[in-house]
Amino acid sequence: YFRFSGRLEKTKYQAFIFRLCMRNLILLPLIIFFLLQTSCRKKDTPRSSARAITSFIFNRTDNPSLPNDITGRISHDTIFLEVPASIDLTNLKPTITFTGTGISPASGTAQNFNVPVSYRVSAEDGGSTVYKTFLRILSGGNKITSFRFEMSKNPSLGTDLIGIIRNDTITVEVPAGVNLTYLVPTIVHTGVNLTPEAVGNNFNNPVTYMVKAEDGSIRNHFVFCGSNSILITAGYDGFL
Repeated sequence: YFRFSGRLEKTKYQAFIFRLCMRNLILLPLIIFFLLQTSCRKKDTPRSSARAITSFIFNRTDNPSLPNDITGRISHDTIFLEVPASIDLTNLKPTITFTGTGISPASGTAQNFNVPVSYRVSAEDGGSTVYKTFLRILSGGNKITSFRFEMSKNPSLGTDLIGIIRNDTITVEVPAGVNLTYLVPTIVHTGVNLTPEAVGNNFNNPVTYMVKAEDGSIRNHFVFCGSNSILITAGYDGFL
């Protein structure tokens, strides 16, 4: 009996071991697959903190009142723009290029730029940067305000000769006998550029001076020199 009982217990033990091994054999592939998946899994990519406005433009196609495209200059978190004084700033649409996940207000949204406008740019990591616009109004001044021939620059003159300015026409009464082939004017004007410059010129015929304003607009001025009778005759051409 004891011998038989011992055999039975041994058989039960062997069966238990067999079942345990079979169970482990079933689970083994799953364990190996899990380990492989875990070891091959890539680390999470850090979220980008990039957030910047890289371009800010008022395109003429979106803003018909503009004479041309106006490109902003970006410095740190400020956008500088130069616009003509004649432009209505209450409804301008900017075209904005940026890095990051979003910008508010969105590119192409009309804004009132009479006051600074804030733009918030967001990054993947949740950070954000606020940019503000700053507009400088360009002057449209392009007028000659003073025109004269000074004795110090023109030794042949007996006195300074002052031009009379009426709209775009300047008349200078010159005493008879004065050589008009080379006179140096002294000119005061608004704007950023005068063409030709205030250098010696031949004033036997009308001379045209062009004044350019900050906003790019141009105005021509016509200078007539001579005795009073000659100036009256010259006035018949429509300038005077």
